[in-house]
Parts: sequence; C-alpha cells; structure tokens
Amino acid sequence: MVGQDSERGQRVVLIHDFLGEAAWGGLADEVSAFAEVTVLEVPPVRSLNANAWARAAHRRLEEFLATTEVPVDLVVGTGNAAGSAAEAAAAGQARHALLVNPDLSQLVARDPQVRLPAIPDSIADMLEELAPYITALVEQGTLPREGIEIMARHALGDMDTIPPELRATLRELAVDKFSACFPSNPAGWTAQPDPRGPNDWLHHFAASPQRCTLWTVPKLGLGEETVKALHRAVPDADAHVIAMTTDTPWLEAPRAFAEGIRQLITARA
Repeated sequence: MVGQDSERGQRVVLIHDFLGEAAWGGLADEVSAFAEVTVLEVPPVRSLNANAWARAAHRRLEEFLATTEVPVDLVVGTGNAAGSAAEAAAAGQARHALLVNPDLSQLVARDPQVRLPAIPDSIADMLEELAPYITALVEQGTLPREGIEIMARHALGDMDTIPPELRATLRELAVDKFSACFPSNPAGWTAQPDPRGPNDWLHHFAASPQRCTLWTVPKLGLGEETVKALHRAVPDADAHVIAMTTDTPWLEAPRAFAEGIRQLITARA
C-alpha cells in the first residue's frame, strides 16, 4: 500500500506478528496522508512458540529491507514483531522503530522487580473454554476448529471498540493463522529466552535507544509496569503508556494513532 502526496517522501513499514494488512484497519489509510506505507504479511508458522513467530517476522522484514531502495523512516512492529523493528533501527536499516505492546517476558526474564498481575479473568475463561480439547492438544498437538476459534478470539483481546465488520474479519484471519499452527509439537510451545534473537526486543532497543520508541497500553497495569522496567534497563528510553485500552490501539483510534506516528517521524527527522 502506497500513500499519496506524502509531505517529505517518508516511508513507514507496518508489521504485525501474525496478521497482515487487515490487522491494521484504517491506520494505513490515515498514515498514507503524510507518508508512503508498506504493510508486510508474515507467512504462517507451524508453531505456537513466540520465538518462532518472531523469527518469521524477522525474515519477512529482512527480505523487504534487502530489496527496497527507498529509505525507511519508521518501522512499526507489534507483539512478537517488535524485536525485528528494533533490530532494523539499531542496525541502521530504518531511521527509527516504534514498538507497540512488545512481549513483556523479555523484561521479566531480566528484571526481578517486574510485578505481574494475577491471571486475568480472560485467560481463566479461555482455559475453561479449552478444557474439552486439552487432552488432544497436549498429547497430540492438535486442536479442532472450535478450539482454534476460542484461541483466536482470546489472542486478539478486547475488541469492543472496533467496528463489528472489522472485528469479524480479524477473527476469521486469526483462525486461519492459528489453524496453520497445527498439528505442532507441544514440546516446542514454551518460548525459552532467546538472547539477541529476533524476539529479544530489549537487547536491540538498548543497543540504540535513540532510534527506538515504545508505546504500550494501560491494560491490567502492564503498561505502567513495562515502562518502569524499561527505564530501569535503559534509563533514557523513549517509552510511553498511551491513552488507549485495547490490545490493538491502532484499531481503537486509528486517526489518533496515526497522528502520534506523524509527530514521531517529525521529531526524529
């Protein structure tokens, strides 16, 4: 997707860890008012391991950066794709990286002061709904469509503020992506620390903090905890809890999110 009449010919790349263009909703259109926009599709991975998803996002971003001749001003990476965005910026392949809701486990593994909330009701509800399928899931690494729908719904999080049509589209795409993960080996589901790997966004952020910005949402208090922990690790980190509440803030308020991107690009120009 390419924006029209961009102010300074800026290039913004959007990469979600497991969904493609539809995952960004109206954000790409909003950003295209002032920059050229490229949305990268990450191919499905037959694994539920966060590191595997991060590596897939890393390969896709590397492929793009190796072939484009247009300088990239900003890479926006979410979830398990955040590390790849930070790495691209630290390596000078992009002028700046915006990490949105990156994996908190990277901070937990390094900082014993991180305070995690109790298991939220949404996780408990998901486990209860998946109960009929747990045996097959653990013993055979398989899950029927009904179970995959449950997993996809919870993976996308709270979407009450998102238009119903977009909500339905995203859930169907998430079901397709999760379906591609099965059958998979349950022994490989746990994501062990991967120091300096694609999912180690903290390492890449710390390597070049002037080139990285982190935005997180206040859900369950994790936003504030993420920012505090990041500032302990990287005192001069540019990190903010943004005034949105869902796991997909760019869908909740695409115009406001795009304006934040515009201001970030301008400040870093």
